[in-house]
Amino acid sequence: MILATNEVDRRKALDKLLESKPGIKVATEIEDINIVIDGDMIKQILWNLVNNAMDALDDNGVVKIIGKKDPSENIYHLLVQDNGCGMDEDTMARAFDPFFTSKESGTGIGLAMVKQQINAMNGEVELISEVGAGTTCHLKLPTDSEATL
Repeated sequence: MILATNEVDRRKALDKLLESKPGIKVATEIEDINIVIDGDMIKQILWNLVNNAMDALDDNGVVKIIGKKDPSENIYHLLVQDNGCGMDEDTMARAFDPFFTSKESGTGIGLAMVKQQINAMNGEVELISEVGAGTTCHLKLPTDSEATL
């Protein structure tokens, strides 16, 4: 669990999403760590990423949320993975562009906001995807300094 300036209950943030697709499983492997971040912001980031992952899944898909500290660096790695439809190269190239969406009912602001918010925390965000195999959104959050918000 990430302890933040505002307490984050990662389960509560996901419950509403899970109600919409009851067959989807969410697995978490979160290593506890103390870092100073805006709890509401990380909750919104996770909501956007899990929502995107769930949109890419059929009714029996899996979303994994993994959080771990790399002992060799001052970085906390937070990954949201799905085994959904994945993205092609063109979609990946535009995924963080504001108002770009490949979904019928999407707004195109979720990933753009995620990137902006992670950048504000002096972090990095990377997408790894393969068509037909799924997508991973890899967030790298610094643990040795406070975020600039």
